Amino acid sequence: RPAKMTTPAPTPYEEYNTEKLIKYLHGFYHEGGNDEFDLNDLGYRTALYYLGGGVIFFGGIALLVYFLFLCCRASFSCCRKEAGCGPNLSRFLLFILTGGMTLMTLCSYVGYGNFVDGMNGVANDCSKIRDIVLSLDDGGSNLATNGANFNSYASTADCDADTLTSSANFFQIHAEIYSTVMPAPRYLENFVNIFGKNIPDYVAYMLGFAAGSAAVTSLVTILGIVTKSSTLLNISSLFSVLLFLLFITLIGLELTLSVMFADLCYYGPGLALQDLADRTMNDQSAQVVNYYTSCVGANPLEIQLNKTFVSATTMNQTAFDSLFYNTTSSSWDSTTCESASALRNIISESDSALSTISTMNQDQSCANINAIYYDLVDSVLCGKTVSGLWELWAVHLAAGALLYVCMFFTSHVKQKCKVLVLMDEEGAVKAIPLGPPLAPNTV
Repeated sequence: RPAKMTTPAPTPYEEYNTEKLIKYLHGFYHEGGNDEFDLNDLGYRTALYYLGGGVIFFGGIALLVYFLFLCCRASFSCCRKEAGCGPNLSRFLLFILTGGMTLMTLCSYVGYGNFVDGMNGVANDCSKIRDIVLSLDDGGSNLATNGANFNSYASTADCDADTLTSSANFFQIHAEIYSTVMPAPRYLENFVNIFGKNIPDYVAYMLGFAAGSAAVTSLVTILGIVTKSSTLLNISSLFSVLLFLLFITLIGLELTLSVMFADLCYYGPGLALQDLADRTMNDQSAQVVNYYTSCVGANPLEIQLNKTFVSATTMNQTAFDSLFYNTTSSSWDSTTCESASALRNIISESDSALSTISTMNQDQSCANINAIYYDLVDSVLCGKTVSGLWELWAVHLAAGALLYVCMFFTSHVKQKCKVLVLMDEEGAVKAIPLGPPLAPNTV
């Protein structure tokens, strides 16, 4: 008889709270104090919306300040006063700031690497769980087929019919639990595709677009600096505004997701999953989820599997006790039953069922599934994914800050470039030789 698994979970919920990054992100402002992870709660979702929307709002305020600054420079002479640095130094500083912004944008790929490692980890762990579910689903289907065959053979047996029929019915009832509580493998396959391919691809496109936009903006700015072209610097200012809008959008999204995952890890992924199971699943499925997230108590699947084991063993022994080996016919016959073939079929079917039960008992052990689950939530979601998201928005925040300074400085350098152009033109006029003096007028 299979042994019951009562191994405790390898990682208690409290261990998630020791991560400083998790505590730091969880401590971000939550509207109305709704910082307990629960996506089913409107108050918590609203807090997340306020967080991301707040980033975009303050980014909009920053742009408004920039536009007011430009209006001031265009309308009032006091706003066009020369800064302390000369034209060449101003251009050099803008070159450094622009290059730093581009370099910082490219550094976002460090966070992208951790984030993609997290997404691939989710896909790999979902793939492992999918394989286990597929194995259990196939095993459950085989047991259901065994149960139907048991009932068919038991109905044709003319001895021990009551024992065989009741055992066959009992077996079939408990074998069908797997079709009731197991998630459809196609859902897990969808998770594998979403986390392993779709999300990394979308993030790569988004970061590539941001990095490309930053490179183009920097190139136009540098060309404007080198050629002393106010037109190119005006174009770079337009590109900078658009790039700044992209940055604040990315920061709002990345910050919101990182805080959401931090709230999940601070609250405890197991508790969140149990709450979700209790709300959305039937009682049997919820019990299975709750067990595998903690490994505390008896395994609901194993209880049912043990009952099919008892039923298959009973039918096997009952059929075998009614048979003897007939040396004359070299076959198993019965002295009390005319339907010896039905008994032989029951023995063969029960051997097949017992083999399936042994395989399923190994697949559904809590130590097997729970190890994958805790790698998913502890190492992947609460580790690499949160770190990657934090690195993404922190780098984009730094790049956005440098870009914002560049936007103001570009306006100053445009004025310096106009001065340099005038100086160049004046120098060119002075360099033209005057030629010989004019001849005196003659009559």
